[in-house]
Amino acid sequence: LHRRWAKATALAVAAHASHAPKTAVAGFLLVALCLPATAGAENAAPPDAPMRVLTLEDAIGIASEKNRDIQKARSYQDWVKGKYVEERAAALPHLGLQGTAGRSWDGSFQALFGDFYPAGQTVYSGEVTLSQALYTWGKVGAAIRGAKEGIASAEDQLNTYRQAAIRDTSAAFHDVLLAKEVRSIAAQNLEQRERHQHEARNRHALGTATDYDVLAAEVAVANARPEALRAENAVRVAGERLRLILAEPHLKGDVSGTLEAEPSDPPEFDAVYREALDKRPDLSDLRHRVNVYSELVTIAKAGSEEHTSELQSRQYLV
Repeated sequence: LHRRWAKATALAVAAHASHAPKTAVAGFLLVALCLPATAGAENAAPPDAPMRVLTLEDAIGIASEKNRDIQKARSYQDWVKGKYVEERAAALPHLGLQGTAGRSWDGSFQALFGDFYPAGQTVYSGEVTLSQALYTWGKVGAAIRGAKEGIASAEDQLNTYRQAAIRDTSAAFHDVLLAKEVRSIAAQNLEQRERHQHEARNRHALGTATDYDVLAAEVAVANARPEALRAENAVRVAGERLRLILAEPHLKGDVSGTLEAEPSDPPEFDAVYREALDKRPDLSDLRHRVNVYSELVTIAKAGSEEHTSELQSRQYLV
């Protein structure tokens, strides 16, 4: 009896020990599942965000101000303008000011000269330098010209990203309109299938329809319902893509517009080709980049030559 009691006690302890890790793992998984939901709630749109109805012009205006690529292009443009100011400053005179102050103590001279030579001494010194580059083998001029070409290249890049943002915004905006139209068609199709199902059941109750007619109507409704769900999700996906392009993750609202387009005759290929060569900003950017690299070659050649400059220096000690 004692042996059976001891065995039962050992089995109970083992069972409790085996359940404890499972409980801990279950609690850990529960916490892990709750964390993403909390993070998503923090990144969600504020509940008091105003509802907006966007037109295509409104969407393009928002994209022109807040699109990430356009903001990066503007920051690069500011950096290039600063580089131009830096390179232009190399051709101007450089003025330098330097001042020092020192305090020292030495009692050995005081033992010889007494109070005539104090132990503590203070020394002030100042230096003024002025330098001007006289001849640099064209390095300064090439740097300034290269910086100017860099400014033009940055402007072309900004135009490229602006045009891309307008194109992507227009495409995403019309994708939302198309998704809404498809959703409306899918909802009407589901509603029509449900009416047919209701009529089939009524006719079956009156004896004018067979079981096959009722079953066919039910199958049609079952097939139309997933299409309606996919159309609804397509509207959500298109809306999120538009928010991504606009860099407005908390934007709440709808879009307003039509998918109607007036057909027109296509333009001549040669005229479009010539206009693209003249006005495409990416091609203009490539031309400006070639000019920048040409100036960099000039700067590299001038780096191995001796530079001539004038230096004036004045030093004052007190």
